Amino acid sequence: MAIHKTDLNLFPEEYLLNEDEMGRTTVQFELIHYLVSVLEWLFHNEKWHIAGNLEFYHPAVKNSQNKITPDISVFKGVFLSPYDKQTLSSWDIVPDQDEMPPVVFEISSRSTWRSDILNGENNKPAIYGRMGIKEYFAYDPNEPPVWKSKRSRRLLGWRYENGQLVEIEPDGSSRLWSNELNSWLVPDGPILRLYDRENNLRLTEKEAQEKQSRAKDLTIEVLGTTIQTMNSTIESMSERIAEMERQLRELKGEKDQA
Repeated sequence: MAIHKTDLNLFPEEYLLNEDEMGRTTVQFELIHYLVSVLEWLFHNEKWHIAGNLEFYHPAVKNSQNKITPDISVFKGVFLSPYDKQTLSSWDIVPDQDEMPPVVFEISSRSTWRSDILNGENNKPAIYGRMGIKEYFAYDPNEPPVWKSKRSRRLLGWRYENGQLVEIEPDGSSRLWSNELNSWLVPDGPILRLYDRENNLRLTEKEAQEKQSRAKDLTIEVLGTTIQTMNSTIESMSERIAEMERQLRELKGEKDQA
């Protein structure tokens, strides 16, 4: 059943502000914007809601306000108008009643990385598990990387199975597979890319339109070249036919004279 904004328990605006309100660096902002754009286009037919910086209030979050703010949240079955998307800033979650987003992302900074990836009941891997989120991914886009305890990694992920926190193991190329997104997550320096099973890059809407435009331009060019070649062939054949007709007339004339 679809969930609409009127079904959500919104939290008073005056309580919307700690760690997650800290200013974001340019590299964080650009990556968040890019991933939101990719995910919005990937699931535009399903009309999933991709939220950036949406504040959740949940009793599983053990701070004074029971608040946590993922950089990106992926919702299934939440249909919002453009206006509602712009104005929705918080959600007061009622356990066992409200549907949680199946996937959240955190983009680490120098001030947040410990909470993003380290073990402990008050750190995000454990908190998101208690909240009922199915997959959690953290990424370090910084140069140099800020993860002190994971210097060889930029991407970490956790899956929550039967209430247990399980770290997702990377493949030989440091990729992580997301069951919920049906995609490979692939580190690429300051950017986190998504690919399908056939290693096709997941695109933003703008990139998809540009790719389609390039494909149309290529088709137009190929058709133009083909038509030009065919016209040249037709012209050559016409000249050949005219020559054969001339030869035929000459032969007939010689026969008549004989």
